[in-house]
Amino acid sequence: MTELQKKQIINMRKNGDGYKTIATAIGMSRNAIRVLCKSRNMAVVWRGNCT
Repeated sequence: MTELQKKQIINMRKNGDGYKTIATAIGMSRNAIRVLCKSRNMAVVWRGNCT
């Protein structure tokens, strides 16, 4: 995984995209995306308001 790919993944995750969506866009496995996100404490991204 290149540094550019890592930046793209992080930006997409911050925008609320899921692992599968990111994996398809980047051309990597969903698990590779999940591992990177978990290692950076980005495993959970909340969408909308929690009430």
